[in-house]
Amino acid sequence: MSDEERIKKLEETVNRLNVETLVLREILGQQIALNNLNYKGKFDDVLEALAKEYAGRGLEEGSNREIHDTIRQYIKYQDPAVD
Repeated sequence: MSDEERIKKLEETVNRLNVETLVLREILGQQIALNNLNYKGKFDDVLEALAKEYAGRGLEEGSNREIHDTIRQYIKYQDPAVD
């Protein structure tokens, strides 16, 4: 396989992973919104505790900051279509 073919294959893989991540993010957001309805907002407390757990592990360690920040984005999730 030539370098160009490998690069093209990697670009296709990255694009597919980006799309899958976007889809999973939307599904997760919808699930969080449903959970907050069912649990009267308590699910946000679960997310906040999880974010604090990663902060407690040290935000400078590995990908803890990215995980922490991403989890915090889902607290008080608002469906973009509702705006």
